Amino acid sequence: MATSTCLWLTGQAGSGKRTVGRAVAADLNARGIAAIFIDDEAQNRYLAPGDEPLRWFCETLLANNVTVIVAISALHQSDREDLRSTLNRFLEVFLDAPAEVCAQRAGRADSGFETPHAAELRVPTANRSVAASSAQVISFLEESGVISDASA
Repeated sequence: MATSTCLWLTGQAGSGKRTVGRAVAADLNARGIAAIFIDDEAQNRYLAPGDEPLRWFCETLLANNVTVIVAISALHQSDREDLRSTLNRFLEVFLDAPAEVCAQRAGRADSGFETPHAAELRVPTANRSVAASSAQVISFLEESGVISDASA
């Protein structure tokens, strides 16, 4: 059994949002849990610009018992607080890596990112595999009762 949830992955450019997000979606799908991954490229290609179309899309999927994994930067704490207050079943997952590591991965520095104050989960990604990072998110979802333990 699973409760559809909006997992919003936050972190600097290069922290692993897209890579870990795709892995989490694949892991959930492999368990038979309907999950979809969306990033800024998908948003730009399939949705109108701005926050409202994305919120509508997420709420529509949640209402149809689909978990949404979002890897779109919400740089400021105030942006994330707004998302938390307007999106149903919102969980923030902070992918944390040092600025130097992120700049090397992304090829640029991510200016303006504010470290989250209220993320439900912090996943350090600097020295971990994608599989280990995804496993931490899945374990968190199990412990939180969002999904059932696969061994149960």
